[in-house]
Amino acid sequence: QEIGAPGFREARVAVLGDPPFEPKGRAQAEVLERLRAAGGRARVADLARDRPSLRGTIDRLAAKGALVLVDERDLREPVGLPDRDTPAVTPTPDQETALEPLRAAVAEGAFRPFLLYGVTGSGKTEVYFRAVEEALSRGRGAIVLVPEIGLTPMLVRAARARFGGTVSVLHSELAAGERHDQWWRIREGDSRVVVGARSAVFAPVPALGLLVVDEEHDGSYKQDESPRYHGRDVAVMRARLEGCPAVLGSATPSVESHANALRGKYERLTLPVRIGPQGLPRVEIVDQRAVLKAGGDPILSPTLRDALAARLARGEQSLVLLNRRGYATSLVCRECGLEAMCPNCSVSLTLHHGGRSALCHYCGHEAKAPAACPSCRGAYLRRTGFGTERVAEAGQAALTAAPVERLD
Repeated sequence: QEIGAPGFREARVAVLGDPPFEPKGRAQAEVLERLRAAGGRARVADLARDRPSLRGTIDRLAAKGALVLVDERDLREPVGLPDRDTPAVTPTPDQETALEPLRAAVAEGAFRPFLLYGVTGSGKTEVYFRAVEEALSRGRGAIVLVPEIGLTPMLVRAARARFGGTVSVLHSELAAGERHDQWWRIREGDSRVVVGARSAVFAPVPALGLLVVDEEHDGSYKQDESPRYHGRDVAVMRARLEGCPAVLGSATPSVESHANALRGKYERLTLPVRIGPQGLPRVEIVDQRAVLKAGGDPILSPTLRDALAARLARGEQSLVLLNRRGYATSLVCRECGLEAMCPNCSVSLTLHHGGRSALCHYCGHEAKAPAACPSCRGAYLRRTGFGTERVAEAGQAALTAAPVERLD
């Protein structure tokens, strides 16, 4: 790297000289031919990529004036520009209602925290982007945070289709050189919109005019290793220090943000309707305690079983989610009450493979499921709880005509 261009690596570029030069030898002729084929301008590294011996020839040609070597900034770009622009979208009445105070806050240039409560698919991203447009139109920058790295490329592509090359991306999966270049682009003002995960909250955006935290309830914003911080809370504090509005968006706001909105600490904006003909899904809550009292199946309630059977009759698929692996969650002795525990971690062992093996989900310790209590030698052991293995087994028993597969 050259010290004269901080933040960017230098790329040596060869430019064809004038007047034409008569090459001496095959190597010189090959270099000049490659340079002409590249349009008279090419990186030295590209010219000699398959033949490193040509680098000496390039230097000799430069000494004779056959070509000129110049050093240029070489920006490492982690995400390219989209092939086509996205069509313009007309905001819905709910979006316009939410945008009105946001635009006013950006124009005012003062700290105002907002909680944007919008159901899934209600168009929160469009509200973010229009608020960013307002900040850009006033010569200020913006930071848009997302909770996970996996969501960053999708939002970056949408932002670049909207705002072009002024968008930078920051997250921990970038190579050191890419992150280095992006950071300097932001600091020097070449990039005015930053999209990234929680660490992007520290991006050196000059004249910050808006800070957005998408999915503000997500636990990924909290960093557990040093330096420990919560990206959402840092975003609100930075907005306060910078004197700009902060927008916290979520379909399921965190308890803290919801309480701040109720107390009037945050201004609450709502998008209550999903955009499009589908509408919101119908949700039915089933009290399993009442099902058990009536002697029903502890795994598949009658409501769930009937719904699965109805989908099967229509040739449709169903997905049953349970956030626990295994066959049973624990094994308890009925005589002394002792639970089968991991010898390494002192946590309950989970039964797998139809209850034949006991596995620790922390350290991976695996053993054959005990036939008797290791403490009192009692033979009456009771399995408690259930995991995905039991759900798949119960589903296959209830719907014998359906192919049931388990994914965990």
